[in-house]
Amino acid sequence: MDDIILCSERINFIKKTETLIPEYIDMMNDKNINKFLSREDRIYSEEDFENILLINKLLDNYYFSLIDKKTNFYLGDLELIRLNQDIYEINIVIKRKMQDKHYATEALNRIILFCKDQLEVSEINITVFKENEKAIHIYKKIGFKNDFETQDSIKMKKIVKK
Repeated sequence: MDDIILCSERINFIKKTETLIPEYIDMMNDKNINKFLSREDRIYSEEDFENILLINKLLDNYYFSLIDKKTNFYLGDLELIRLNQDIYEINIVIKRKMQDKHYATEALNRIILFCKDQLEVSEINITVFKENEKAIHIYKKIGFKNDFETQDSIKMKKIVKK
């Protein structure tokens, strides 16, 4: 696969492309996924996907599709958003049927290593709805600490030193 940018033990991180639009839309419109992305019921479209690709390109963000190395199955997406010179925010979404298989933990550990070694990042942020207990558990397990809370979400951060 020519588009591989990063890899971990079981995951290839590839550049997000239009060929994965149907997979992306299916994942984002899954009610069990969508409830952790927005407080509003939202139906994602091909146009939304294309806009996300354009925004990430313009802002020089990293946007990966996560692909299982053995099966070539689409696992989800990981977005690395530059907030300033040395602080990034991570957004990660794993398809529902691929959850509870430790893909999120593996992907996050790999992207943290990428941030340390390639980007000279000092801090990584991640925001999660309070009721997403599985995600909070994963983030704490890999070293994210609560930074501050709003009524319905928690901003967590991990200090990353080279």
